[in-house]
Amino acid sequence: LSYLTVFSYASMVLQHYSSVVFFFVVYKYLVQRRTSFWSLLQLDFLLLAVGLLAYYVFSEMPNKGAYLWEKSKVGVMMLICLRLTAPVIQTLTLSFSEDTIYALAITFSVVHLAFHEYSASVQSPHFSAAISFNAAIFTAVLLASRLQHRHSVGIVMLFIVLAVLAFSLFPIVARLVTLRSAALHWLLVLAQWLATTALLRHLAFTLLIGY
Repeated sequence: LSYLTVFSYASMVLQHYSSVVFFFVVYKYLVQRRTSFWSLLQLDFLLLAVGLLAYYVFSEMPNKGAYLWEKSKVGVMMLICLRLTAPVIQTLTLSFSEDTIYALAITFSVVHLAFHEYSASVQSPHFSAAISFNAAIFTAVLLASRLQHRHSVGIVMLFIVLAVLAFSLFPIVARLVTLRSAALHWLLVLAQWLATTALLRHLAFTLLIGY
């Protein structure tokens, strides 16, 4: 393989790695009260709107409108379930120490990255995407249970919605973009890298160097 080909394959790993780091940075911003409920709501809405638009433009599935309508009803049901379970999630890990939560979150994030499907065209016969997604959602629930905020129930809901967008819907859209246009793929990777870098720069320079 040529260096350019290997570099292109590595960009898919960097892209998803940036998503995971971005997710942790948002959590840290929430813990340090650097962002608010409304900012998180706007972020979720922006990511959802851009993702749906990209899916509608790049997907070749017939009857895309009907498909998105069905998925939107599933999304509404998910929000209702999250609203009912958010108070439970808040008290889920009260008996655990902060170090234990962070150790578990890092461990399951590594599991998520290890089992994620990075291929842009085929499903891997060796790894299950369900393992990766379940590890990511478990990490999100662990972290959400430590969020204490004036709008804590809403914050928990929006934070888990962010996890679903970042680790379930975004990989689908990113794969469609990669298959349709290499230039758009690189533009998306660059945008993610710049956004994550900017947030880390304001959070901690040592974390930025590590990233």
